[in-house]
Amino acid sequence: MATLNDLARQVKRKLGLSQGSHDLTFTGNTVDADNITINGLKMTLRATPAAAEFNVSRASSSANSMATAFKASVDGVFGASQGITAATPIGALVTLTGARTVETSNSNGCAVTISDTEMEPPVFSDVMEWIKEGQLDVVNKVIDQALMAEATDMIEEATIETASVASSKALDPPSDFLRPVVLRYQSTVDGDALTRAEKIPYDLLIDIRDARHPFYDATKNPEEGNKWYAIFNKKLQFAGDVSRTVDAELLYIKKPQTTGATECDLPESLEKMVVDYACYKSLLSIGKEEEAQLYFQQYMLDVQVFNTKYSAQEKQNHEAKVSEAQAINAVQGGGGRG
Repeated sequence: MATLNDLARQVKRKLGLSQGSHDLTFTGNTVDADNITINGLKMTLRATPAAAEFNVSRASSSANSMATAFKASVDGVFGASQGITAATPIGALVTLTGARTVETSNSNGCAVTISDTEMEPPVFSDVMEWIKEGQLDVVNKVIDQALMAEATDMIEEATIETASVASSKALDPPSDFLRPVVLRYQSTVDGDALTRAEKIPYDLLIDIRDARHPFYDATKNPEEGNKWYAIFNKKLQFAGDVSRTVDAELLYIKKPQTTGATECDLPESLEKMVVDYACYKSLLSIGKEEEAQLYFQQYMLDVQVFNTKYSAQEKQNHEAKVSEAQAINAVQGGGGRG
């Protein structure tokens, strides 16, 4: 499984865009308050670093030690989440990859040599935002079965405590909730049990709740398959009161995680879609609309293929179970007649 940073780097490689690199060579005569500025962020060389500044500690006058201290500072201030990495120093030389600009206030203390490859737009931070946006777009476009088909972190189970809720007709979903797969709850109607509910539009739910629907009635015994809920105002809304003695159970699709150094939550087979979506947005940002549309068309085609594949699989599985049940009933019925 790839991290979000890995997916963003795949976008740059797929489009043939250079990450850019800068070589910084330190010498032994750096002085206190010299500056190194990376992407507009000034890092100050200090013998005694101040908490209010981004600093590189001048723990030693040795050029090699300065190079080591500089790498540690870059790792702490930027890190892989912004696409900027500092290689392990070779003596007093540190190579930065992924920075747009690197400048220094003291060319004698820290000579900056820019390599032949400058970073090409879009910048890594923009690509990362499109990776995050792409994750959410894929999750919203593919059917639930596609997200559940492989080992994935996109599906969560939660027990929702009902004893202390403010309203008996509404529950708060988990903070990472995106959409429901299955919701089970018990109402306060006599004889009800913890059973699966049907998701319906909120306006229909209001009609049922206010006893204005011609045949749905929230006060009758809600046999399995005759229980309703809707999502409105960031809450799970119910037609009737929820039991405060039996907690509700929710199986749901969660929001994708957005930390660059953490693995993508989506099934591995869907990661290519995320990369293609970010390629599409990247090309749009630099004015290459025709190329962008090619990526977008491929992206939408892949979504359609996955949805067709997994919806067909689900239908076949369901039909197979129905046929099997019918065959068993026929055998049992035949045995009874004998």
